[in-house]
Amino acid sequence: MSPADRRTREIKNEYVREFRNLDKVFACEFVGDGTGAVVGPFERAQQCFHSKQIVPLCAGWFGEVNKGIVVIRKELARLASAGEMSLSISPLANTDKKGAAYPIMWQQFKQAISVAVIRGNSMHKLGRLHYVRGTTAEATTVATAHHCSNPMRP
Repeated sequence: MSPADRRTREIKNEYVREFRNLDKVFACEFVGDGTGAVVGPFERAQQCFHSKQIVPLCAGWFGEVNKGIVVIRKELARLASAGEMSLSISPLANTDKKGAAYPIMWQQFKQAISVAVIRGNSMHKLGRLHYVRGTTAEATTVATAHHCSNPMRP
């Protein structure tokens, strides 16, 4: 299981716990203390979502993505290829990918998501660049100057 899929599972579990806590706090007359099998209004509202839960979108440091992004990318490509934009897409005019509008749109969404992930990761790394120093003592001085006891967490 990839790190992105592990994070996805953690996020889903966090939301399940949060919805159950909301039911206990705001709908305690229905669910009681939450030990029974009674589903409260917040948890019932969560089950009305697209996949009976939230759909977290997670990307890893090396470009790996969770299955939710793949599903959404396919759905967006399907919808875009069925719309008016697909009328102007031709395999003759687009030399990146051969085929009909769907594979061309799928490839474009894949590239756009990859670029967004890489841009976000590089902006995060560049934001921490001021902690890079030649020696350990210099790095410690900079970290303590920023009121941080852990130089890895600004």
